[in-house]
Amino acid sequence: MKAFFMGVKALAYGIPVSLLIMYLIYRAQINTFDAPFTLPWNSILFVVIMIFMIVGASMLYSVSKIKKDNIIDRLKQEND
Repeated sequence: MKAFFMGVKALAYGIPVSLLIMYLIYRAQINTFDAPFTLPWNSILFVVIMIFMIVGASMLYSVSKIKKDNIIDRLKQEND
């Protein structure tokens, strides 16, 4: 569940910052190109899905590694 909140937090910081940067780039190029500012909704949706897939895959990988490892044996090895 913590991995889910990490993904949400990353998106909460990343999407507004990227939207601001996209708008600033648009404002810098407004004299060069005659095109309205539009948001790439498909790309934003793709990024949101990929973030959750990556976070979910890393969470599943770490959980599987923890389940395979015996914590008591690991602690004994650290004390030796």
